Order: sequence, then C-alpha cells, then structure tokens
Amino acid sequence: MSRYSRLIAASVVLLGLALGFLGGIVADRWYIDRYFHTFMADRFIRNMNREGAGERDEEKERVHGEIDRLVRQRFIARMRERVGLREGQAERIGAILEERTGSLRSARAEFKKQIKGSIRETNDQIMTVLDARQRELFVRYFSSKMK
Repeated sequence: MSRYSRLIAASVVLLGLALGFLGGIVADRWYIDRYFHTFMADRFIRNMNREGAGERDEEKERVHGEIDRLVRQRFIARMRERVGLREGQAERIGAILEERTGSLRSARAEFKKQIKGSIRETNDQIMTVLDARQRELFVRYFSSKMK
C-alpha cells in the first residue's frame, strides 16, 4: 500500500467519525426539540403518582423546613446588616416570613391536588370518546397518567 493510500484511508475514517459525531449531535437536538415537552410532562405525572410518595414527602418536608429556616436566618442577617434592624424588628420579620412560608406550602399542595384532579377529568373525558379497544390501549399506554 502506498503512502498516499494510507493517508486517504485514515482521512476517510476520520471524516466518517466526525460526520457520525456531528450527525449524533443533530439527531439529539432534533429529538429533544421534538419530544422534550412530552418527556417532562410524563416525568411530572410519574412523580405525582409514584408509590411511597407519602414517606418521601415527609422527608422532603423535613428538609424543606430546614432549608426554609436557613433562608429566613440569612435574610434577617442581611436585613440587620444593610437596613440596621433592631432585635424586636428581626423577631417580628422572622415571624412574618415563617407565617408566609406555611401559606406558600399549603398553596403548593393545593395546586398539586388541582393538577391531579384536572388530569383525571381530562382522562375521563378522553375515555368517553374512545371505543372499547381504544380505551383498553389508552389505559395500557397511559396508565401512569391515570392514577
């Protein structure tokens, strides 16, 4: 084999690898652009319907409570530093922040219940449009979304 033949063969191999790499990037971007919303919606619904969610939710609540406490402390420390809060003011502001944190949590829980209810209603309406075979397939392929 001549020197040029080896060089051409190596160039062809490298060109093929580069084109394959670029083709993979293009295909990945296309796939994500086309299906990302479906993936995220499915993931959101699966997380809402996962088994054992109550146990994990208790742990999440504990962790979120600790995070909320630290955020309040940091916020009050900044206000003391920048605004010059007195001790009584800092305590009152801390109580306000703690009260609002609870209302935000309850609003978040209510929103989650509304989303689940809306999904159930939507699925029920879809089921009325489908025939028996289609309903069976719908339940099979979308069962995680129907819980």
